[in-house]
Order: sequence, then structure tokens, then C-alpha cells
Amino acid sequence: MGRSRSSLRYRPSRRDAEEVLSRGIKRLGRRHPRFGYRRIHALLIRDGWSINLKRVRRLCNELGLKRVVRIRKPRKLGRKPGKSANGCALQPSLFKNDVWTCDFIADRLENGRSLKWPTLMNEYTRECLVLFPAHTIKGEDVRRILARVVGHRGSPKRIRSDNGSEFICSALMNRPPYVGAEAIPVAAGNPLEK
Repeated sequence: MGRSRSSLRYRPSRRDAEEVLSRGIKRLGRRHPRFGYRRIHALLIRDGWSINLKRVRRLCNELGLKRVVRIRKPRKLGRKPGKSANGCALQPSLFKNDVWTCDFIADRLENGRSLKWPTLMNEYTRECLVLFPAHTIKGEDVRRILARVVGHRGSPKRIRSDNGSEFICSALMNRPPYVGAEAIPVAAGNPLEK
């Protein structure tokens, strides 16, 4: 005929089952609002339809069916202050070397041995004063570590720690390395009580 193929236009014919299929997809979309086109396609196949996945996707888009997914609010990273009388909200650190916080971090090595770190932090400057890893820590070791830090920086006014076995042993109670510092006991495992 002497005409190029690009000038010929294809006119799509409306399929007979298109209306019935659209009603079925709408019905499934209302019944299961969280389902996407893939799950709706699986339900249609289970109901006996012989239909292509791309066709279901096209019809879902034409019908305006969108997955209704509840969006979770992001967690707030800030913590609420504790209500304890010895917590850092009611007894805050006012200057450098006012309050030191002591606690332990525990972990396990690949071979199964435990590992403990005594941590000592200056609450006002948020400076980590001690982080000393060891397999076992006794009260005498804690006393020695604290004495070394007190020798370098001076004694704090107050020291906040839990009543764990390392802090209530006789090595610390008889001769504490931080003489003159007031002890602030808090709940175990939460030295800042936040």
C-alpha cells in the first residue's frame, strides 16, 4: 500500500471479561486493603481466573487501588528523665568533677569467655575517664582503677553507681580511693536513671 507501519494505529478492543474482572479486583481490594497487585493476582488465580500479572497491575492502577500500609511513627531518640531521688535529673552535675558515674559493661568473646569493662564517666563533660577490659573484675581491681584516676584528676564531689557486688565489697567500703566523695546509689544497671 506504500504506507509506513508507524503511521498505522492500533485500536485496542475492549475485552468482554474486563468489566467482570475489574469488579472482582475492586471487591478483593476492598476486602483486603493491605494487599498489593501480586496478592490480588494470586487470589484471582485461586478463584479460577486465567490472567496475566501485568494485566492485574494495570487494572489496579486504573482503578486507583493502592496498598494501605500503616506508617509507624519514628521512635523518639530522647529519653525521659527518671523520677528517682538519686537520678541525674534531680541531682544533676553542676561542674567538672562534680559527679562521676561508675558502671560495668559485659560481653562475651567468640570462644565463650566473659569480658567486663568498668566504665567511669564525668557526667558534666561526658568524658569517659576509664574503660578497662578484663575477664574478671574484683572490688580490689575497681579500687585500684579508681585510685589511679583520682590521682590524675582529683577526687569528685559525688560518685553515682549501682549497688552491684563490685561497689559494695569490703575493699571499697573500708578504704575508698575517693575520700570525701558522697556516694549516690541508683538502680542496678542504670547509672543515669533516665
